[in-house]
Amino acid sequence: MSQYHQEQYYNKTNRYNNQIYQNQISQHNLSQNSLQSSSDHRKSSELPYPLNEDEYEAAEHQRRERQELKTFESPIKPVNSSSPSQRKNVTSPPQLVSKHSQNSVFSNTSTIYSKEQAYFQYFGHNYNEVIKDTTKNAYFTPYIQLKWSITLFVFSFHLPFIQHYNINCVELHRPLNDKELLHNSRIILEHAMKVLSRLCSSIKTNKREFDIGYPMALYFMGQLYSQKLDFDFLLSFFENDPIGAQQCGIYKVDYNELLKNLQSNLSKNKILPLNDFNAFKYYEKCYKALYSGEDDSSSDWILCGVSNLFRLSVCLEYGKGCDVNTYRSLQLFYEGWKDWKDPVSGYKLACAIIREDENYEFLDEMNILLNQNSILNVCLKILKELNSPQSNFELGKYYEKLYNEERFNQYDRSTVIALTLKSYVRSFDLNYNLASWKLGQIYEFGLCGQPVDMIKSLNFYYKDTTFPLNCLCIAGWLLTGNKEIGFMPDDKESLKWLTQALNCNNGEKYNKIYYGLGIYYQFGIGCQIDLLKSKEYMQKAAQLGHSKAQILINQSKK
Repeated sequence: MSQYHQEQYYNKTNRYNNQIYQNQISQHNLSQNSLQSSSDHRKSSELPYPLNEDEYEAAEHQRRERQELKTFESPIKPVNSSSPSQRKNVTSPPQLVSKHSQNSVFSNTSTIYSKEQAYFQYFGHNYNEVIKDTTKNAYFTPYIQLKWSITLFVFSFHLPFIQHYNINCVELHRPLNDKELLHNSRIILEHAMKVLSRLCSSIKTNKREFDIGYPMALYFMGQLYSQKLDFDFLLSFFENDPIGAQQCGIYKVDYNELLKNLQSNLSKNKILPLNDFNAFKYYEKCYKALYSGEDDSSSDWILCGVSNLFRLSVCLEYGKGCDVNTYRSLQLFYEGWKDWKDPVSGYKLACAIIREDENYEFLDEMNILLNQNSILNVCLKILKELNSPQSNFELGKYYEKLYNEERFNQYDRSTVIALTLKSYVRSFDLNYNLASWKLGQIYEFGLCGQPVDMIKSLNFYYKDTTFPLNCLCIAGWLLTGNKEIGFMPDDKESLKWLTQALNCNNGEKYNKIYYGLGIYYQFGIGCQIDLLKSKEYMQKAAQLGHSKAQILINQSKK
């Protein structure tokens, strides 16, 4: 890929300045044959909205009158500050819920605050934008149409909006009741899907044809079927319109809350059912659409190309919606790293290759597929370049494996030990809890040629006592003690740390902790003997796959 592409990807955290999108909008206009009929006579069935042209004008006139009345009573000035706390207040807001609908299943508040007014204005801003694109332009603009579809999806589940406004941004004369709320929400959802579905079919702009659909629309449809939204992708549409957001007083944190609400309803099958097969189909189509006109769609690659590429790779890796295809999955991960320096793709590729470091047939196949002399060395280089807590930990695991298997053909013994410790320490310095546990293990059991050192071991364990394995190991040291240095055993303190290990975040996932508690209560270590508790912990450990616990449970049944 060109240097331009890479530079744009590196600046992704700035969400690709507004000029890029303006260029993208001007380049990707839909043809008159794609989403519109004649400019003089439009049929409502051919439009992705419920009104014909005359009704558009009437609705827009009515909406402007209402807005002017509100502005006259309490003008809402543009917000220029970056802090939500500085948002301008509006005058007495209308009631969200009518007196006859206080028990509405949608209702969670009783008044429209200034933030809700800002939301309504933002919807109106997007409505005006798409109306202008629909009625005045010779071609539909796919980017604007997709943004409108996303806006409809987002607001179709936002209670204050669907209770007070219809899809044409016209304020209703009263708040809707429960049945009407569901109907209004369904209307908005249906039109959102209509717009999106049209963009996912063959369309033509004044610059090029999208034979299999607009890439970003295909990617978004894949998200809906997988029931997992890409928040960065969706936020980019909001961040790419700083003027509209500023005028309405909307902030990123506000819009992010709307997206969370959309994700929650998506997960409850309120839009589309989970369908990995369809999700994979749309990810694949997006990938093909991007490659069918790469020179004209660099901004599309910036917006969704890398993320879509990653999701497609994961589908192939785990067989989600398709057959498992390890080679193609790794090929796509390599593409994400090589062409776009995507760190997650690079990490996934490197870890998968390193796990197969002794499978020479597999490595030879990957060398041919990726046109490399040694893909294993390429992956080691990737992990070093990433220099993340996880990548350094994986390097440590690789070098430790070389030491344990005495594979010193590339490095001598002392070099392997040095590389192992260096990698783990670097990961530890980057605050990776697994690294603190691993280094504690090395000095507890004398691994990697290191002497047993209780003080060093405990120092590493104590660095992160929120990690359950560290608490488990501290409990072990307290149980055995070390008389040589005057560290006496303390059963009660040991039980305390073992219990703390279980109470840590994700502590319930480790069968060793349950097994240990089962032993402590069986023999009364630091506590009174409690065979009922012991059996309960042992059963839990056995359920989590602890082999010794399974043996003890089976023996107790005989």
